[in-house]
Amino acid sequence: MPRSDSMGSYLDALASAAPTPGGGAAAAWTLAQAAALLCMVCRLTQGKALAGRNEDSLRLILEDSLGVKDAAERLADADSLAFQSFGTAASLPKGTPEASAARSAAMQSALGDAARVPLAVHELASHLLGARGAVQVLARIGNPRVLSDVGVARALALAARQASAENVQVNLALIKDAARAAPLRVRLARSEAALEEGGPPEIAEDALLPDPHARAKVDGILRDIPGRLFPAAPAQ
Repeated sequence: MPRSDSMGSYLDALASAAPTPGGGAAAAWTLAQAAALLCMVCRLTQGKALAGRNEDSLRLILEDSLGVKDAAERLADADSLAFQSFGTAASLPKGTPEASAARSAAMQSALGDAARVPLAVHELASHLLGARGAVQVLARIGNPRVLSDVGVARALALAARQASAENVQVNLALIKDAARAAPLRVRLARSEAALEEGGPPEIAEDALLPDPHARAKVDGILRDIPGRLFPAAPAQ
């Protein structure tokens, strides 16, 4: 496809000396591409004779994958905003003990936000890759002609998951208050444990139905992102 202005501009910005967009945004966009491919596979399976009794499942998977795609796009912007917030906090005056304490508190708060954004990317990637997630179900019921795209989506989701874990760990290491960092560490550990890195888990045929609460889980993951970084999505 021709080099689009939006994608070309993003890659030029990523390649520049500017600190944003950076690795966090790249991880989020990688996840968005994974989800977009899963949407494509759903649409190329729906309405075909091979879809058979799986039309309801395909509808749920498409809705879930669209939700992840849209969330990941917005998280890419949120990651840049979080970095900018940290930079703003770091530039606060520190000439007096009071000013220095206020600056330190602002920086620590910004670090928490900077960890929450890639943590959400990690959790959303684990969500897609789980035993009842879009990747697993489409690998079984998707159009055979585009199953390679499911494989690419899986690889992209795994890459986004690994990349976002790096960003979470970097920010958590800089948070001085163990009580502030602890809940985020627990969430990361839970997301890491959600699947085995060595390969997709084996699931029984009767577990092929997608999770009917998948979209609500996506909304739950996003609820922890501060509104100043993650404004409400525009009405469709």
